[in-house]
Amino acid sequence: QGQAVPLAATAAAADNATISKVEFYDDTKLLGTDTSAPYALSVSDLAVGGHSLVAKAYDSMGASADSTPVGITVSSGPT
Repeated sequence: QGQAVPLAATAAAADNATISKVEFYDDTKLLGTDTSAPYALSVSDLAVGGHSLVAKAYDSMGASADSTPVGITVSSGPT
């Protein structure tokens, strides 16, 4: 396995709501969830190749919003 990839997101809720959780996705695959700020996740099992990472925040009133996708490439390390 390669090095861990640190993921982080900043989330804020409107209308007196609070953020209940932030989910981190690799395209549509859920990588993990963080329920308290600062919202972060460390992922070490990403396959070699391109990935589109997205954070999805949920608030206490049931609303949700996705971040802009961030593209990364995982390359193979030295043998």
